[in-house]
Amino acid sequence: MSYFKIIFSSFLKRKLTYLLIVIQLVITFLMLIKVFTNISVFYYQENSIKKYTNLDMNKTVRVIFEYSEETPSFVDKFNVLKQYINSLEGVRGYGGYDGTGMYINDLAENEDYINLNKKIYKNTFREENPGISEIFYTDEICYNILDIEIYEGRSLNKDDFNTDNVEEIPILAGYKYKDIIKLGTVLTVGDQKEKFKVVGIMKPNNKWFSDDDYIRLPLEDIDSRFIIPFTPTQKNDLMSTLCMLHKMFFVLDSSDDFLTLSEQIERKALDLGLKVSCVTMAQELQEYKNEKLETFKINIFISIFFMIAALSGTTAVILSSIIQRKREFGIRLATGASINSLKIIIVGEIMLITIISAIVAFAISYLNNYTSISLYKEIVFDLFKDEVLLFILASIIIMTFASSILPIIKINRLQPRELIGGRE
Repeated sequence: MSYFKIIFSSFLKRKLTYLLIVIQLVITFLMLIKVFTNISVFYYQENSIKKYTNLDMNKTVRVIFEYSEETPSFVDKFNVLKQYINSLEGVRGYGGYDGTGMYINDLAENEDYINLNKKIYKNTFREENPGISEIFYTDEICYNILDIEIYEGRSLNKDDFNTDNVEEIPILAGYKYKDIIKLGTVLTVGDQKEKFKVVGIMKPNNKWFSDDDYIRLPLEDIDSRFIIPFTPTQKNDLMSTLCMLHKMFFVLDSSDDFLTLSEQIERKALDLGLKVSCVTMAQELQEYKNEKLETFKINIFISIFFMIAALSGTTAVILSSIIQRKREFGIRLATGASINSLKIIIVGEIMLITIISAIVAFAISYLNNYTSISLYKEIVFDLFKDEVLLFILASIIIMTFASSILPIIKINRLQPRELIGGRE
């Protein structure tokens, strides 16, 4: 009889006992997968920022507005502060970005455009409004921070962001629209009086900071977005200004100037009746790490607890099984089997229990992510293709090895007289 048949037969004989161990191991694997994916997503975020941007985290500073006012005078103060920061020696530039959805009049009635957007917006909050276009408005400094690659046409340059008194404002279109929107196409947006000219089509897989939280939320795909310099209309629009408040950045020539320039900016803001604070991207990322670290510690501790309990339970059950099966092992030895073959059977049973548990846990985790509404859903799916599988494989090997140590020692110590007098 092959080892597999022996192992499987033994598993079926003790299925109720082994089922309890499987349940315990499934819980352990679920915890391990959760911790692994959470940590992986965390580092994915940091690595994505480094991969898709041209920034130095110690030189890139966010200006945090402590409060806002829904008044036209607030916009005036905001713009005065913006001009002041851009005029400071040691500051390469200051500005922000704003993601929004608007009707591009010339495309909202384009049948090909609408049909493509229906596919793009499927199962999203835009699904019922395929005529709306997703747009990122941006200042020059934010555009330069992100490493936008061009598929066709040209990128945006310094002059393109001087949008006052120009006949046509240059814009970039996402890669998915390359067969619908041609270079040189002139468009209008909503009720804005400005005209926009498509000067470039972006390459696929370009990314932009999240419109809600650039540190904690994943970078957003812009294959179906438009990049537009802020227009004169938006520069003086209250709602656009309010939407930008938590997405304003300046870049330093030297990180050594951070404290000095931050103090100057905060004083100027107070003079204008505003209150702001400055924090580098490196500092914000570290704060985010510290927040996550406490959660990771708790989850890791719980996972280790469950893993020790599961390994102890598995070991105890297998040791009990060896004692109960002395007669079986004695007969096998008497008919030509070796001690090593008994070890293979025991290790095989442990591995079978562990593999079944891992498969069940993987399936449950995958289904949970499938039904999840998390913003990291697609990232986790990518992890399940490779990283999670490798992690589970490594865990199976480690847990099988750890659970096999005492049973193997027990088998090595069995004496022939014990085996002959043993009972199944």
